[in-house]
This record gives sequence, structure tokens and C-alpha cells, in this order.
Amino acid sequence: MKNPYKQFRKTVVFNPAPAQKLPDEICGYIDYITPNRTELS
Repeated sequence: MKNPYKQFRKTVVFNPAPAQKLPDEICGYIDYITPNRTELS
């Protein structure tokens, strides 16, 4: 999967709060994940 944000040289930071089920495809777009302690468990 090609990440459309890379053509703009942007970094994608994802904050998963509140925790929820997300599609696996979204991982290809994320550069950094900033979970809280609750999302880690």
C-alpha cells in the first residue's frame, strides 16, 4: 500500500485514545504512535 502522505514529506503521529479496534491497513500510514498507559494494556 502506498502512503499518500509521504509525497508531501509529512510525518503522521497517531494518538489512539480512546482505545478502539482499527483496521490493519491504517498501520501503513502511521510513523509514530503515542498511546497512553490505558491503550497499551
